[in-house]
This record gives sequence, C-alpha cells and structure tokens, in this order.
Amino acid sequence: MPKQETEEQTKKRLKGLPSKGEGGSWLYGIILMATGAFIIALGVLDLLNIDAISDLLISLGLTDWTAMLPTLGITNFVIGAFAFIAGYGLIEDQEWAWGISMFILVYIAAQSIVYIVTSTTVGVLAVSIVATAVAAVGLVYLGLTKYKYA
Repeated sequence: MPKQETEEQTKKRLKGLPSKGEGGSWLYGIILMATGAFIIALGVLDLLNIDAISDLLISLGLTDWTAMLPTLGITNFVIGAFAFIAGYGLIEDQEWAWGISMFILVYIAAQSIVYIVTSTTVGVLAVSIVATAVAAVGLVYLGLTKYKYA
C-alpha cells in the first residue's frame, strides 16, 4: 500500500518542481507579462501624448473603445512594469511575485468591473467581462497555490 504524503512533504516536493510542471504558474506568468507589456506601451503612448491608437479606433468607428485606453500614463506605466516583473517572477516561482501578482490581478479586476458598470457598447462589455474572469480565476488559483510560494 502506497504511503500517504504529508502536507509538509507535498510542499517540499512542489517547491522543488519547475513552474512548468505541476504548478502551472507559467500560464499566469505569461498572461501578466503580456498584459504588462501592453499596459506599458499604452502608458508610454499616453506619456508622450501620442494618440495613434485612439485615432485608429475612432477611424474604425469604435469611438466607445477609446474609453478603455489609459488616461494616466505614469500610473499605467508603473502598473504595467510591475505586472511584467511579477509575470516573470511567477514563471520562476518566486515568492515575491505571488504578492505583486495578487495586487495586479485585484487592480485589473477592479478596473474591469468599472468598465462593466459604465460600458456603453457590447465590445467593451465583452472585453471587460473576459478581463474580470481572467483576473478572478487568477486570484483563486494563486490563493489556492499560496503554499507553493510561502
């Protein structure tokens, strides 16, 4: 009969695994890195007062989508940088990345909920619902795997 693994042994075993193994932290690491890179780009465009994306959306008739673009360049630049760094940390299974990722996912969920409440088009509503769902699943996942990072 196989011996039952204690909780402490499970923690040690999971701590020794690369994140691409049983942990799966690489998925949210990649999501956070991609999101962070996108938010950094939007923040830089806003800081430099470049309205290229906004102008493109308006020319395509998607004027309501411009509401989803950042309005505070420096804030979004900092949030994007932390999201990118936290994503890399999750891939490397770093303990500090867990806390930063939780903060970033709460921020994304809160911002998406604001867009859901104030959206005027189906497209903005759909994107906001998906962003909220991804953030919520990420929060639950990171909450359930906290022992891996502690």
